[in-house]
Amino acid sequence: MTNFTGIAKINYNLYDGDERQATFKAWEKNGKSRIYVNDYKGRSLGYIDRNNENEWILSDRQGLRDEEISAIIERFFEQYEV
Repeated sequence: MTNFTGIAKINYNLYDGDERQATFKAWEKNGKSRIYVNDYKGRSLGYIDRNNENEWILSDRQGLRDEEISAIIERFFEQYEV
């Protein structure tokens, strides 16, 4: 497992079979610590709240189902130690 250093890219497949890449970026300000998740076009999918036991907060789905976004985040946690 790799230590997360502030930015990571995770590949994922959509229902149409096309492979895409999600970007995970660390953000900290005023005592808050989050990891934002963006799709392959840079659109926000949500964030991981590091102050609240890595709770996942999903925002705009960008056409993805909650299960698909959750699978992307789970793959991130399989590959990276936060």
